[in-house]
Amino acid sequence: MLTSGNLDRFRMAVIADAALQDTLRRCTADPELVAAALAEAAARSLPLGPEDLALVLGPQTPDPQAGFAHMVPLEEAPPPLWLPVALVLRDNALAIEWLPIPLDGLHHPFFEHSMADIAPLPFTRLMRSVTPLDALDAFASSPGPDGFVHHMSRCGSTLVAQMLAAVPEYVSIAEAPVIDTMIQLACQGAVSDAQLRNLVAAVTRTRGAATTHRFVKLDCWHSLALPVLRRAFPATPWAYLYRDAREVLVSQQRNPGMHVRKGAVPFAAFGLPNAERVADEDYAAWVLAHCTAAALRNSEDPACLPVPYPSLPDALTAEILPHFGVQTSEAQRRSMEQASARNSKQPDQPFVSDSEAKRSEAEGLPGSEAEARLVEIVAALDRQRTARSSAPARGPAVSVGYDW
Repeated sequence: MLTSGNLDRFRMAVIADAALQDTLRRCTADPELVAAALAEAAARSLPLGPEDLALVLGPQTPDPQAGFAHMVPLEEAPPPLWLPVALVLRDNALAIEWLPIPLDGLHHPFFEHSMADIAPLPFTRLMRSVTPLDALDAFASSPGPDGFVHHMSRCGSTLVAQMLAAVPEYVSIAEAPVIDTMIQLACQGAVSDAQLRNLVAAVTRTRGAATTHRFVKLDCWHSLALPVLRRAFPATPWAYLYRDAREVLVSQQRNPGMHVRKGAVPFAAFGLPNAERVADEDYAAWVLAHCTAAALRNSEDPACLPVPYPSLPDALTAEILPHFGVQTSEAQRRSMEQASARNSKQPDQPFVSDSEAKRSEAEGLPGSEAEARLVEIVAALDRQRTARSSAPARGPAVSVGYDW
C-alpha cells in the first residue's frame, strides 16, 4: 500500500520543524497522534485526513519492519533526532533506514534493545525514513569516535559502555547492528572506508548541545576486521577487553551469544575458514580463539590498550579514557562510578561478582584443543599487557604457537 501525497507533504513538514517533531513525539498512542497530526496539519493549511494517517497507523499497518512504501523518502540525511538503524536494499541499491530516536532513547545496554522499544511507537512508525547511501556524505567532516571498545565477550565491555553512557556529555553506542552490517560490507570491499567512517559518524552524531565525546563498543567478532577498521580509522585509539578463557566459556555455555551459535554470524565475511567440521561442543571455543587471536595479532599497535577483566571498573577512568585522550571531571567520574555498581546487562539490579562461581564451574568442563588455544592466547595478551606497561611505546612481538 502506497502512502498518499498528503501524508508525504505533512511528513516533510515534520522533518523541517523541530517543534512539531517534539509535539508529535509526545503522543504515546495512535489515536492521540492522529488527533495531534490532524490539528497541526490544519494549523498549517496542509490537507491531511484520517485516511492518510491510517496508511501507516491504521490496524492494517504491517509491523515496524514493513516495506519502503511506509517510509519517508528523503534524499538527504534527516535532522539530528534521527539515527541510521539499518542498511537496506532499495531498487537494487544500498540505502539507509533512519528512525527518530529521543535524546534519552538509547537507555538499554544494547543498541538493538533500545530500537525494539522505539520502533513500535506511533511517531516512529509515522516518521521512519529512507535515504540513498550517499546521504552519509553529509557526515564526512563530522567528528569520529574518540575510541573503540573491542572485546573477547563476557568480559566487562557492556559495563564499560554503560559507564560511558552514564555521562550526559558522552555518546556511547553499544553493538549497533547497522555498524556490524557496514563493517561486514567493508571487509568484502562492497563499501568504501569513507562510507564506513561516515556511517559511524552518523550513528554517533551530535544530538545534544553538550556532547563532547563519542565511543563505540563493537561486537566481539569485529576484532577479525581490525585491519579494515585501522585503515578506515587510523587516528582512533582502541581498547581490547579480555578475561580468563574458562570463565568466558562458562558464560557462553550458560547463555550462548549469537556468535557461538553455528550459522548465526556470517564469519565468511571476515575471512574465517569453514567451520562445518568443528564439533558443536567445540564451536564456542573455536570462534572465541579466532576472534581473540585476531586481537592479539594487532595488540602491538600503539593505538591498542589490552585491558583484563579484573582491572575493571577502575581501568575505565585510570587507563581507558586517558588512552582515548579524554579527561574527566569529578562529576563525570561520580556518574560512571554509580553506573558501575549496577549489573550492566540488568541495570535495575546491583552488580554481584560471579568470577569465583564461574571458575568453579569451569573445573567440570571437558578440555579441548580449541579451549587450550584460547587459554594460551589470553595468556599471551597478559604478557603483551605486561610488556607494554614496562615499555608503553611498543611491546615485543608475541606468538601463540598455532598456525591460524
